[in-house]
Amino acid sequence: MGDWIAPYGAGKSADVLFTVHRKITSPQEFDASLGLAFPNAGDSVVVVPPAPTTDSPLVLPRSAAETGYQSALTWNYHNFTETSEPASGYFIRVRTVLDSNGNVQSALYGKIQGDVKFYVGTKAPRAGIGFQYYLNPTPNDRNVEFDPKQNLLDGLQSFEQVATP
Repeated sequence: MGDWIAPYGAGKSADVLFTVHRKITSPQEFDASLGLAFPNAGDSVVVVPPAPTTDSPLVLPRSAAETGYQSALTWNYHNFTETSEPASGYFIRVRTVLDSNGNVQSALYGKIQGDVKFYVGTKAPRAGIGFQYYLNPTPNDRNVEFDPKQNLLDGLQSFEQVATP
């Protein structure tokens, strides 16, 4: 469906779970964290560290990582400083099916391009997040190149359209 689940959207199953913790003393003084976890065993994330600058428009490798996945990730913020490691992006593995030995039998692979933006919400009562992602709908295909002509989401606003690889 490519949407948030109820009550925020019409999605049918949760692939990732976000949690927010905030301690706001004032708009200039706060501590906050954004957590990313997964509802299914085997679902996980890999942090892609910043790469050296090149002439390529590709920010991330063409294929999702085979190994190095972790089941959760947390970004921490103190005042206006993010204290987490910088990243070029993230690979995700969701809808994972494990065999009886815990090995991945089937999964969908995707990417979050760039960093996840966390809006702490020091002046408003709500926090928010923003990120650009791609999920390959073909099981066990780690290719995460994006073809805008093949987007399964239709009816997107111009600012929601993906225009970069």
